[in-house]
Amino acid sequence: MPPITFSIDELIPASPTDIANQLLDPARWQAFQGVGSIPGIAKAEFETMTKSLVGTKIRITNADGSTCLATITEWRPNTRHTVKMADFTGSLSGLVASIEQILEFEPDSEGLTKVTQYVHISPTSESAIPALHDIALDLKMAMLLNSHSVECKSLQAT
Repeated sequence: MPPITFSIDELIPASPTDIANQLLDPARWQAFQGVGSIPGIAKAEFETMTKSLVGTKIRITNADGSTCLATITEWRPNTRHTVKMADFTGSLSGLVASIEQILEFEPDSEGLTKVTQYVHISPTSESAIPALHDIALDLKMAMLLNSHSVECKSLQAT
């Protein structure tokens, strides 16, 4: 089954390194506010941290009590990072097998970085796909709400 995908382009007044370091800050995760079916994050803590960061696992507890496990699957300093969320409990458990978020960084000479976020939501079954379209919309809205960009250029869904 193909995933439901969307992307968001943002222009952020920070270097790729500074942006990437936010991913390693549990307080930054906990600042995430939910929208609709996507709960806010109440707590984020490292279960495992690897030297290369690939394989690092972050346990997320949401405001509604549900949880998931985020794993860093790719860490290329200054260019690209990938995080895969899985092991969902709560309302997403029967619908979402995983959510993969890929961040690509393009810094400019003025201290701004274009960040393109690609999100792939994999369903647990064919019957979950209709509900995932609503979940994808809520996730896009939550990501935009929580954005720290100076300009959000586009929101594209496929």
